[in-house]
Amino acid sequence: MRNRLTMTLAICVISLGVVFPSADLNYQKIIPLDSPLYDYMDYLYIDVGMALPSTARPWSAAEAFFLLERVDKSKLNTDSQLVLQAIEDEIEPVDQVFDLSFPVSLETYVHTDTEHFDDPDEWIRGYEQRRPMVDIVLETWPGEAVYGYSSYQITFPKFTGFSGDSGAVSGFYGSEWISSNIIFLYMKNGGADVDFGVPYRAFGSLGGVNWNIQIGRDKVSWGAGETGNFIISDHLTYHNQGRFTAYAKNFKYTLLTSFFPHPALYYPIIDDAGDFDYARTHNDLVTGLKMFLGHRLEWRLFDDRLGFAITEAIMYQSLENYLDLSVLNPAMVFHNLYIRQNANSIISLDLDYAWKRGLNLYGQIVLDEFALPGEEFPGKDDNAIPNGFGYMLGVKANKPHREGYLFGSFEWVMTDPFLYLRDDGFTEPEQTAEYNSQELGEYGVNWVVAIRRLYQNSKIIYEEEFLGYPHGGDAIVLNANFGYRAIGKWSLGGNVFFMWHGTHDKWTLWSLVDTDDTGDNIPNVSTPTDDHLPDNNGDPTARDTRDAVSHSLVCSAYGEYQLSGNLDLYGQMDFIWIQNPGNRSDMAPITDVQLTLGMTWKL
Repeated sequence: MRNRLTMTLAICVISLGVVFPSADLNYQKIIPLDSPLYDYMDYLYIDVGMALPSTARPWSAAEAFFLLERVDKSKLNTDSQLVLQAIEDEIEPVDQVFDLSFPVSLETYVHTDTEHFDDPDEWIRGYEQRRPMVDIVLETWPGEAVYGYSSYQITFPKFTGFSGDSGAVSGFYGSEWISSNIIFLYMKNGGADVDFGVPYRAFGSLGGVNWNIQIGRDKVSWGAGETGNFIISDHLTYHNQGRFTAYAKNFKYTLLTSFFPHPALYYPIIDDAGDFDYARTHNDLVTGLKMFLGHRLEWRLFDDRLGFAITEAIMYQSLENYLDLSVLNPAMVFHNLYIRQNANSIISLDLDYAWKRGLNLYGQIVLDEFALPGEEFPGKDDNAIPNGFGYMLGVKANKPHREGYLFGSFEWVMTDPFLYLRDDGFTEPEQTAEYNSQELGEYGVNWVVAIRRLYQNSKIIYEEEFLGYPHGGDAIVLNANFGYRAIGKWSLGGNVFFMWHGTHDKWTLWSLVDTDDTGDNIPNVSTPTDDHLPDNNGDPTARDTRDAVSHSLVCSAYGEYQLSGNLDLYGQMDFIWIQNPGNRSDMAPITDVQLTLGMTWKL
């Protein structure tokens, strides 16, 4: 009894500093999404039997303080004290106006298949996870409410060239069995092999105790998914964003705008000869508007055991750079704007429930396209809009153990074949139907966005990605993760990923569907498809060659060891096996073993 009382008093003393931040200190630092702080906070909330902390991320330091204050410290044991201290260290404000740091990372990459795995996206620890050789980081605190951040990375560009056969290509991702991020070892073209598209994380932050505004480039994530989220995942290199967040005890509101290149800048991506043709130069006039606009409302219910979130958003497009200011209403139901040629709406529901201490259940459902009452229903009527749904169920668990946490998760995801895809909303005068299927060369108003990549100093590649779930539609995913983290010392974990992926991808043309193949449209299809019935903007041969479901297995092991406060060692090994690569049954299975070893010294 005495020991328990002593431990409780000690926790209370520590928690005295974890109150609402002082008004004369700056707590507007934005915690980067790759910070372990998010894992630490999840550990604490799951450990004490609370719903997950806000899954609209990143947070400001003020919000992190607010979330930490909610944790009942009396429920934590002595193994959790290092987690509390680590969170405090991360969000504690500094007593200075600016800080300049120079993290230096040295990495080596080794793999076995140099023929099939030579693209950045074919590496499990790929472009987004690799650390730059040098990162010049400037942070500023020019007042009590303002924070600035800029990261100038000295690193390779993601792509180094372009070909009509393959599109964007890279000389730094697997064409050799061993390589490194030591940039001067591979500079064949002088400065042309340095990425001058940086900074990818640069923004200003303004806020107070219960609100924050962030403007600039940064990553964003909305949801608890391990393999991704349905509206916004963290796989994009950056968002050109403006974000407003306000939060209270049981409610949080987030409004986000994010801007992307208009697809008219790079469509059609294949020319009449069948070659890729989406490379441009920096001399090209940039025009058109493509804007993500979304708001997310989060509630905490039933004594903090249930987290509930509604996210609604539109993708707004204008070839003429027009913006109807009425769409910026932060309380609007965007779907009810009814501007199909300019916008595409989407909505998702997120739930997570603290089943008991140490165990959290979560799920997401997304609705992109679906039939309203009175409209044609896919599978029952001809000329129907295909469903665009996504479903996710998962469980997260952890347990404090010897100054650290054992952790694990399991996740199941299924997405409809036409999720995130849509036509441009324009109906030809001779068309009698309300909707018109997408044609080759048309880019549509969809949830596929582009990042401008600079290569060879002045050339531009528009790299398209799904904004939401990274694997897109037409997929079934199983993922299991497990490991142990000794707080501030070392971590070791493993991950097993399996995916069935049908023939549809980000370039599949959207189409109305019929009940069978005797009508004007393709028949209704379900996940996973084993035949690519529509045309494809990125693969003219898709209808003839894609005839099988692709199966992917990835087994990973990873670890990190902190030698000191400034020196980290880390590594990851991945085994990849893919059956029917490219959704082609005539292709033999391919395998690769990928190894990354690295060290980071923080100056």
